[in-house]
Order: sequence, then C-alpha cells, then structure tokens
Amino acid sequence: MCGICGVVNSQPVDAVEREALAAMNGRIAHRGPDDEGFYVGQGIGLAMRRLSIIDLATGHQPISNEDGTLWIVYNGEIYNHAQLRLELEARGHQYRTQSDTETILHLYEEYGRDSVSRLRGMFAFAIWDERRRRLFAARDRLGIKPFYYLSTAGLFLFASEIKALLAYPGVRAALNQAAIPEYLAFGYLSGEESMFSGILKLAPGHTLELEQGGRPRIERYWDLGVEVDEPARPKKYYAGHQDPKKSTPDFLGWLWGAGLQRARLCKRGCRLPRFGTPRCSGQPERVLCFLAFLDLARRRTSRLALERFLIFCGPAGAKTCNCGAHRRGFG
Repeated sequence: MCGICGVVNSQPVDAVEREALAAMNGRIAHRGPDDEGFYVGQGIGLAMRRLSIIDLATGHQPISNEDGTLWIVYNGEIYNHAQLRLELEARGHQYRTQSDTETILHLYEEYGRDSVSRLRGMFAFAIWDERRRRLFAARDRLGIKPFYYLSTAGLFLFASEIKALLAYPGVRAALNQAAIPEYLAFGYLSGEESMFSGILKLAPGHTLELEQGGRPRIERYWDLGVEVDEPARPKKYYAGHQDPKKSTPDFLGWLWGAGLQRARLCKRGCRLPRFGTPRCSGQPERVLCFLAFLDLARRRTSRLALERFLIFCGPAGAKTCNCGAHRRGFG
C-alpha cells in the first residue's frame, strides 16, 4: 500500500508551497513507511509515500521519463509490467529502474490516454505532462486503489485519502448533506460523491484529464460487460410455475445460505425461474421451504456445530420439511 497526493494551481506562476504539499503527504505516511518523494514545478506539486515492494533499490518516486517532461506518482501493482516493458524497450524506450511505475510512464508516452486500457492490475496514478501543462490520472477497473480530488476555480487537489486533502491550507471539512440518505440506506456511496462537500471520488474504470487552468474532464475507459448465459424462455415456462386461478402465491421464496455455489445448487434443485414464483421441488406450490442454519456454538464448546433444517410455511402453518431436498445433497 502506497499513498499519493498533488496540487495543481490554475496559473503556472502560482508556486506550490512545498510545506503545504508536505503536510498533505504527512497525513498518508501510514500508507508508505519506507520512503517519500516530491516534485515541485511551475504551478504543480506531486508527492508520495512508498511501501517498497518492487525494485527496492531504484523505485523511488516521483519518477520522470528520459527528458524529464513527464512525472508520475503511483499507488498499486501492474501484473503485466514485465511483458509491457519488453514491448516498450523494443520501441526504443530506455529504463532507469526495474519498477512497474516507470512502465506506466513509458506506456503513456507511447499511447497517451489509451495506455490505461493496456494495464492489468490495481492502480491509481497521476502523470504530469510538463510540455502540455496537463495532468492525467486514472483508477483501476474495480476501484481497488482510491483516488479523491477537490476542484475549485483556482486549485485542483488529489490524494489517496480525504484526510490529505483536508490538510491543505484553506480546505474545510463540510458535511455533504445530500449524500446522507444514500449512506443511511445502503451503508456506502455508490457514485462520485463523498461524505465531504466538494470532495469527489474518481470512479473505478475512469480517467481524469486536467489542463492547467481548466476543469477536470472525466471519461470511462472500461465497463463490466453483461452477457446472458442462457437463451430466453417462453412465457409459458413462467406461467407454469403459478396457479392461474390465484392472483398471488401462498409462499414467498426459498432462503439459502450465502455463496455462489449454493445459489447454483438452489437453482438446479428447485428449478427456480429467473422471473416468476419459486417453489420447493416435489411439494405443492402453497408451501414455502426455508433452508437455514442453526448455530449451536452457545453450548460452551470450541467446535462450531451447524444443523440444517427445513420448514414449511403455508396456509396450514409451519411443520418440519419432508420434501427430501436436504437428502439429495442440497447444502
């Protein structure tokens, strides 16, 4: 685990205060106890805390390209960096380290914003392009590595953690009241909002580009494709699972233990339709079959005993299940 942060002023003549950058970096020292580094240019400041994993000797950050026009701070691990390095060296790129950080930098030199789609791993990084006066940042496809930012009229801040942004002079912690309902309902925030007003998250699978003096432009470079694994069933398939004389069934569903494998067994054993009313295999439709687990650990024993039991919940009330599903290897 490493940590990154940075400052981009809207005007190159506005110097970045190294003390303010160091204060931000100090707030994420726990993310990288092995090393720290800084780059301060015209209206730009980059910093990072490093937990040394790859290239312990020469992997110090920030790292620049051959002519010093590109600088990067990076948190993560690129699993295919060795293969990418061979490709980039064949194209004439010269490496000074053995780190995967330098591979990202040379890949950006070669392919620009399209470089991120070639990376396989978990990452959050920011590259400063000195010639174009542009910041390019990206986050991995599933959002394993964090990236927060704050953008105002004359200032752009980014960091691995919100506390680093709040360490910058003049940034105040203000509650984002609009996010409270979603957080109370789901326990997290699914979009780009955070619990702090004005502080946003770069979404997983997205890139951020900022021209100095401009506003950040967010683009998605990856999305989870959804494919149907079986053909659509005719309407009569679903109609056959419910008594047409009834407007609503007498039961609700089948409760099963967590896990993908159990879900597959449940679908196979009970022929649960993707849409429609489930039923317990071999029993009348008015019966609800529950599969649950009883925790018997309260008996002051070091062993955890789990007992399967099935219950019918229908118009006649509850009774022990005798459908035999549990005897056919379900669970």
